[in-house]
This record gives sequence, C-alpha cells and structure tokens, in this order.
Amino acid sequence: LVGAKDSLIDLGAFWNTDRLRERVDEIERFSKAKKDSYARAYRFLGAAMQSDLAARDIIYPYIDQKRLKALAKRLFGRALSDGEYLCKTGILRAIGMSGKSYLDSYEKNSFQKVYITEHYGIGSLLLSEICALARENKNHIRVSYDPLNAELPDGVYIENAGLVFLLSEDRWENEKNVSLRRILPFSRIDKGEKKKVCARYRNAKRISCSLIDAATKELEIAGEMHFALENIYKESMDFAALERFTDKFIDEII
Repeated sequence: LVGAKDSLIDLGAFWNTDRLRERVDEIERFSKAKKDSYARAYRFLGAAMQSDLAARDIIYPYIDQKRLKALAKRLFGRALSDGEYLCKTGILRAIGMSGKSYLDSYEKNSFQKVYITEHYGIGSLLLSEICALARENKNHIRVSYDPLNAELPDGVYIENAGLVFLLSEDRWENEKNVSLRRILPFSRIDKGEKKKVCARYRNAKRISCSLIDAATKELEIAGEMHFALENIYKESMDFAALERFTDKFIDEII
C-alpha cells in the first residue's frame, strides 16, 4: 500500500547527476560491454550443454540399467517416509565470473554422506533413480541440479534421514566413494568398439569444457564492467546526505 502504509525510497536522489552526465560515454560503453559479454557467455553455456548431452548420448546405450537401479536401491536403503512427497530445489554448484563454485550447505546439514565418483556422466542418472525412490517412498528431499542442465541432479538430500548423495569433487578424493564402473560393463563389448566410444565421449566432453572456459572468461569480463560501473556511481554518490536521511528515516520508523 504505497503512500498509505509503505514508502518508496529513491536512492538516486543522492547521486551527483552532473558528475554522472560528464561520464555518460563511459557508462554507456561499460553497460554495453557488460550486456554483450553476458550474451556471449550464455551462448557458450548453451553450446556446452549440447556438447555435454551429446557425450552422454554416446555412453548411455552401454549402461547396465538393472545394475544402476539395484545400486540406487542399495544406497537409498530404508529411509523412513515423511508421509507425503515433497521436493525442493537447493543449488550447490554454479558457473560464474570466477569459474565453477560450490556451496557445502547439504554437507553441513546432513550426518550421513554418500560421495559418488562420477564415471562417464552416469552419476546424474544414479541420482535421478534415487529421486524416483524418494518419490515412491514419500520423502521430503532437496535436489541440486547441474549448472548446465536443470534436468540432471548433482546432489540429493533426504531430509528426514539426514542422508545426502553428492557427486564427487577433488577435495573428496580421500573419502570412501561409491564407484560406478560396474554400471558401465565395457568388458562385454569389443575392445575396438570400446576405444571408439570412449574417444567420441572424451572429444564431446573436451568441447564442452572448452566452451565452459570461454563462458567463464566472458562472465569475468562482465564482472569487470559491472564493478567499473559501480565505482562510477559510488564516486557520484553523496554518502553523507544518504547517512543523514537514513538516520532520520530510522527515527521515524521507531
């Protein structure tokens, strides 16, 4: 209820607009560079997702689905039902101006941790099976999804069991990780075919990684432009006047 119960605060009133007008060319240049870098970054990430999906398509026909489902059931165990299925999203990984980043909130909130060593992209399929079991068992879960593809989970937390499943990171190399090698029984196929399949997969993944690197560089440039703009506006802000206004506003509220 703006004006009746709520108030609008215009922080732009504390800018030195004359100083900003003097730097309008810089503002326009930095703003355009930031916008263009973001656009290129998202194009690179879109292409990286397609290349990653191509890599997965190469491998998926060779996966032993029975073993995959059996492993998911064994890891899921008998987590008590919450009586009603509830799935929330809580992102653990992201791609930004500093590259790949990771949040450890699932680890901190859980007391049972299962680390899964990724193997030819099978990890997300295993986590999808665990999500399906949680749905059948009516559990409350939180799911994190791959930064490139929102359909592929990279972390699952079963809340009432305090149980979390995470795809492995380098910092977990000393942990006892779950291996997925038996899910991909290459021993059943011709060695020549295996060599070709693995080479095709690695090539697609290499392209995807290169595109992610290119996207990261563009995001880094976008960040530089953002902070350059921020500095211009900081230098044009009357912080003393803003502080006086803030003190007065707080007094009025109290």
